[in-house]
Amino acid sequence: MPHHVAHGVLQSIDTFSVIGFSQGAVFAMAIAYYCQPNSLSIVSGQDQFEYPDTRAKLTADVVNMQEQALNTPDNLSDWLLKNVTGEWLLAFILNCSAEIDQQLYNEEQFLAAYTSCIQRAFAQGNQGYVQDLLITLQEWGFTPENIQCPTSLWYGELDMSTVHSPDFGEVLASRFLNCNRYLYPQEGGSLLWTQADAILTNIKKQAA
Repeated sequence: MPHHVAHGVLQSIDTFSVIGFSQGAVFAMAIAYYCQPNSLSIVSGQDQFEYPDTRAKLTADVVNMQEQALNTPDNLSDWLLKNVTGEWLLAFILNCSAEIDQQLYNEEQFLAAYTSCIQRAFAQGNQGYVQDLLITLQEWGFTPENIQCPTSLWYGELDMSTVHSPDFGEVLASRFLNCNRYLYPQEGGSLLWTQADAILTNIKKQAA
């Protein structure tokens, strides 16, 4: 698309909502802060790990990774660039997910589509992934308290990911000015797919 056409299209969009899944939650929050959307939805999202009440709930390996991102980012970046591949990330997701999530992720058609997405994401190398990871672990430049739009948090209590919110968004929900938290006792981290109808319906209601 020519630049002037793309610019015109962007200018014509004056109302929108934003949704972020997993690590993408951090970038969705940034968009909500800088661009004032109608609403923000965070699904199985990463939290602000340096916030004291949240940090106290993190596993030691996540604390250590963030310490490296803050204090020795070049060393962490170098290790990630040498070791992280699309295959590694897919294996990490499949092996570190709750059984209920693995049932979805390993379903034949889903796994094929999921694998294809990750392969395309890493087709030009892993630099983008490494950069995104460092950004989410370092200082954000804003806090959830700065976000004014209606916010919805979606978490499953069976979610085993150590890089999602350690308390399923409990502390995070209290930090937003206008927030609803939806917690599913029998769900894991795959809510983006298993609860897609509920999430999209909620977004539509917020836009009305």
